[in-house]
Amino acid sequence: MKNKINSISDDIKQLLLTGQETNIQLAFQLSIGLKGNYSEEVAQMLRKHLLLCFATGVEKDYFFETDTLDLSGIDLASIPIDFGQFTQLKKLNLAYTQVSKVPSGIFDLAQLEVLNLEGNSQLKKIPQGFADLENLQELSLAGLDLTQDEVNAIRHWLPLVKVTF
Repeated sequence: MKNKINSISDDIKQLLLTGQETNIQLAFQLSIGLKGNYSEEVAQMLRKHLLLCFATGVEKDYFFETDTLDLSGIDLASIPIDFGQFTQLKKLNLAYTQVSKVPSGIFDLAQLEVLNLEGNSQLKKIPQGFADLENLQELSLAGLDLTQDEVNAIRHWLPLVKVTF
């Protein structure tokens, strides 16, 4: 049985290395069938395909237990991710993700220290809920089209947080 798993793990690696979308999809289907019984090398390769990991549940425990998540540059506008599940997150990078509102669950991240929303020009409203993030130390809102009144309100809500506009 172990030899068969090793053989399938090798197949998964080869499929992922091709970089072809069809092969990557197939690699994920094989990974689902192995239920996590593959090498750390395969796991690391799979994790590079974040959206497929979220969509298929592959490596979900890794992501839910990690303290840093970098989704910068990935178009999240049409992909709902419940960030509230990432209870261990301390650093979340959502720069240039095309979000138009603060994603669901962000305000449930009690451990969150750093949040980057830079470059999301479609994000028009910054909710006061950020004030509830007791551990928040840094918030990047650079590249957002905020009025001076909104900037002043955010500074008022977050007097101890380093906010960059």
